[in-house]
Amino acid sequence: MATLPVLIEEDVQRIDAVLADFLAKSEAEAALVTAEGGFVVFRAGNTARFDVTALGTLAANAGSATHAIAKLIEEPNFNTLYQQGQKHSLLVSIVDDYHSLIVLFAARLSVGAVKFYAASAIQAIADQLQKARVRDPGKLIDPISLNLADTTELFKKKR
Repeated sequence: MATLPVLIEEDVQRIDAVLADFLAKSEAEAALVTAEGGFVVFRAGNTARFDVTALGTLAANAGSATHAIAKLIEEPNFNTLYQQGQKHSLLVSIVDDYHSLIVLFAARLSVGAVKFYAASAIQAIADQLQKARVRDPGKLIDPISLNLADTTELFKKKR
């Protein structure tokens, strides 16, 4: 099933700006936007110190499991998963039916503050992804089908 809309430069710039603003306001360390299955679509912040692919996949799937549990018990608002550690905490929030926002932040920060700033970032990301879907409704990408061993075609500038 194709889940990722075709993104143009405007979409990328807007979502990158939203993530940068969110990180500045929340003081979180890093943020990822993942597509279905945990495919990392966007990343911001200090992501060099951990395996982005593994974190994206595991956290997005944990978030999806939480969302599925909510549906199972007829709870409409299980849209976040919070994991608290001694040094770091993790917040996974559902952006839309296909995307999640994963936030890594220092355990000393208030999860309430991170959730507060994440709410507007989630809405802005969802809005931008929806704009991309509407712009070209028939053109979607299934991230699982992408050949990540050879990304030359994926990132080739189209004229």
